[in-house]
Amino acid sequence: MEKQGSRFVDYGFFAFLLLAGYLFYQTLERVLVPLVLGAFAAVLSRPTHASLAERFPRHPRVAGALTTGLVVLLVLLPAVFLIVVLLQELVHVVERGAAVVDTHGLEGLLAKAHVPRRIRSHIAPEQLNQLAAAATTKVGTLMTHAVTAALELFVGLFLCVIALYYFLIDGPRWLDELARIMPMRARYVRAFAREFNAVSHALFYGSMVTALVQGAVASIGYVVFGVPQPLLWGAATALLSVTPIVGTTIVWGPIGAVLIASDHVTSGVGVLVWNALITGTVDNFLRPLLMRGHMGLHPLMVFLSLIGGVAAFGMVGLLFGPLAAAIFLVAVRIYDRDYRQRLDPDPSG
Repeated sequence: MEKQGSRFVDYGFFAFLLLAGYLFYQTLERVLVPLVLGAFAAVLSRPTHASLAERFPRHPRVAGALTTGLVVLLVLLPAVFLIVVLLQELVHVVERGAAVVDTHGLEGLLAKAHVPRRIRSHIAPEQLNQLAAAATTKVGTLMTHAVTAALELFVGLFLCVIALYYFLIDGPRWLDELARIMPMRARYVRAFAREFNAVSHALFYGSMVTALVQGAVASIGYVVFGVPQPLLWGAATALLSVTPIVGTTIVWGPIGAVLIASDHVTSGVGVLVWNALITGTVDNFLRPLLMRGHMGLHPLMVFLSLIGGVAAFGMVGLLFGPLAAAIFLVAVRIYDRDYRQRLDPDPSG
């Protein structure tokens, strides 16, 4: 009877533990992505932090603060500055587009875009007015969403910086605590931690090199076809190359459309063809190839984990997808090494 009562108490405790864990997850769900990205940044900046920690052995928080400051100064501030410049340029493009529409009208723009007269004759003026009104509303909505996304980005970056600092100074201790309390062998926990480290480096170097290559290739196309400020748009192409699904299209697509609408048809078509055939295809083979070298995964597995991760989790799936694949394969190796022979000791089956 006493044993049954003790078992009931144990079940009650674990039920309470699951409930508390669920509520804690609900509390952190909205900030989970910045926390994961903070851990990702901590893994990448660990060598720098270790070097600074040797210089300040009695002041670990100083080393953490200096490392965090370097990440903000060298990575986050340039990225934020580029985003602000791009938003300003986007506003100018929208304003110029609205001025062109007011000056020439949609019918005039269709003529400038060399739309055949037979097609234009079937478009009533009322339809053009409705199209202009719908386009204006759509642009306004997009601008509102862009401002909202920018505010969310800045809040997320702030949380990411805070998480980075605490992961740097307390991360190793947290890992030791996790290995101690998890219901599995400590070496398994550390094996999974090593995979997170490997995936973080693979994703960073693969994405960085791919972004630089795509930005350089796109910049060449912008220069060849006479796009204003080609280096700025090349940098934007590199920065937004990590955007899920659309990728670099979010930059060179509108550029080509604006060039065509402003009576630069050859340049606009050239930008679209160049980037669709060259810039847009670099990511499909270069990123998996680079990530494979750091992760030890087959290129097909890397490619599928990237695509599947984006489909399941959005942009952060670029990290979660390969991480899930790598951890799963580590678990399979652990099972094959430590458990399979115990379950089936006869190698002949």
